[in-house]
Amino acid sequence: MIDLLASDDLSGFGVAAALAIEGIPFRRISSAEDFDARLLVVADSAATPATAALAARVPTLAIGAPPALARELFGVRGGRMLEGPTAIAIAEPVWPATVRARARHFGKDALRLPRAPVFVADAPPAGAALARLDCQGSRLAPTIVRRGSALWCPLDLGAAFAHLLDETYAPPGPAPHALPGPGLALYYRAPDVLRRIVQRAAYRRLERTLVHDATASEYPIDAAGWLLLELLKALVRSVAGGLVRLARWPAPYTAAAALTHDLEPTRFAYTRGLEALIRQATATAHPATVGVVAGPATRHLDADGAAWIARQDVLCHGLEHRGETLLGTRADVAAGLIAARQQLEQRLGRRVEGFRSPRLDRSPDLLWALDEVGFRFDSSYPDVDRENTAHFGQGVRLQVPFRPPLPAADGRVRPSRCLELPVSAPDCIQPLFQGEGVQGLRYAVRAKIDFVAATGGLYVGIVHGGVFGRRDAARRGEHLRFVAGQLERPELWRTTPSAIAAWWEARESVALGVRAGRAVVTNHGERTLEGLSLLIEHEDGERSVALPPLAPAGSALVALERGEPQRAASGPGLGR
Repeated sequence: MIDLLASDDLSGFGVAAALAIEGIPFRRISSAEDFDARLLVVADSAATPATAALAARVPTLAIGAPPALARELFGVRGGRMLEGPTAIAIAEPVWPATVRARARHFGKDALRLPRAPVFVADAPPAGAALARLDCQGSRLAPTIVRRGSALWCPLDLGAAFAHLLDETYAPPGPAPHALPGPGLALYYRAPDVLRRIVQRAAYRRLERTLVHDATASEYPIDAAGWLLLELLKALVRSVAGGLVRLARWPAPYTAAAALTHDLEPTRFAYTRGLEALIRQATATAHPATVGVVAGPATRHLDADGAAWIARQDVLCHGLEHRGETLLGTRADVAAGLIAARQQLEQRLGRRVEGFRSPRLDRSPDLLWALDEVGFRFDSSYPDVDRENTAHFGQGVRLQVPFRPPLPAADGRVRPSRCLELPVSAPDCIQPLFQGEGVQGLRYAVRAKIDFVAATGGLYVGIVHGGVFGRRDAARRGEHLRFVAGQLERPELWRTTPSAIAAWWEARESVALGVRAGRAVVTNHGERTLEGLSLLIEHEDGERSVALPPLAPAGSALVALERGEPQRAASGPGLGR
């Protein structure tokens, strides 16, 4: 068990969010006197001398710049904070060999963070160096260091992670504006040749802006989020001597995938385009999820089309697809979400709990509104953005579900009640609009799915229904067959966003306690949980222990002793 001493700021939020994503058991404490665990993790710049005294006695991981710990444990008397792009090379000894090999397999030679606070000491800290940081292009003397039973990472992993989750590492984009109705209609009705010229010119201009941008995401695979989580796990495992955590996905799967189909705001998309999509989805036999724009659905969708969509998983895709999720105050955005959902639910005769913002438009106001109006999950934030013109080159760089940070006026930060399922780049056939060929598009899709499968992540693909006409519908249908074929892998859980959200929520309701060589796993949720596993990690490898089905309030007991057969016993309230 870990006791986390952290402030309610971005740094504390980010560390807690990362531990929760990885299923690592921890407890928030407010002072050193509350400590009662195997490992102390400190992510609090206001750490007291009492905390430093405790850290001198117990295994401790210090993150960021707690001055009392830096002084008492590592002999650091002074320094300064820098904030900007930061990197840790994969060649550094802090990385486990398996992570290093996997990163290199996908062409990654460093963890690159677009914005991270780093404490730069005036003199090298005492202790053994595990990694050296590159900050703003300069190789720095401060390192990740170990001294005795304490380990210090002057890179604030919590704040760096939080900046990824809501893209606050990037400067604000241009002021939002609504697309005029006639202009939008003209764009969708324009000849392919003219539309292609406009698209390629616009994206070439955007690509040029990324050439010298140190914060730009890497396309098609940005490994920053995965590597940050792996670094945190490695640090915890190194200090604690091992790690017990909940597996991300239900056994026997080690990764997950959902394939979604947004219907854009044209009459064709809701008539003949939808008919083609239905045929294609039936032929590929994958769990289909449809993103529906409320206004066009009300005007153009016939009874048969509405009945088919109502039987699928559904995402609300806005009211008119004209930038309405960005306009006005956050209360205006919330009102628009409510209106879109109500109109769509009335047309389909069913409840809609998921959202995707038109054009992948997003903002802090959208995050607030999604939480406020009660959407269960959202899928608007791409891992790597090469579509949205205001966020081109950005992205959350993470391929697992997460809860975005919602800052309050007093500086505190809390997780959103609306779960985010990040969209996987590339978005549909968008690379073709930018001048890429079909083979390049397929390479990017295959590489992303390979990466997600290898790193235990989540792939949320978008293949739109036909938008511009029959030729466009056929081109997207061919792409759908390719993507669906790539997802036919035994390790991938192919399902819907709703099922993924339900699993993740159920997993969040599981309490894992580790004491005296055994783990107690208790289900505090409202549904029976099947397929959950424990991962038991040591320096010499990882073992998985399958748990029996856990009914609400039920528990399972697992012996953790190394070298002995792993056992799992269950019963109502066992170990509580």
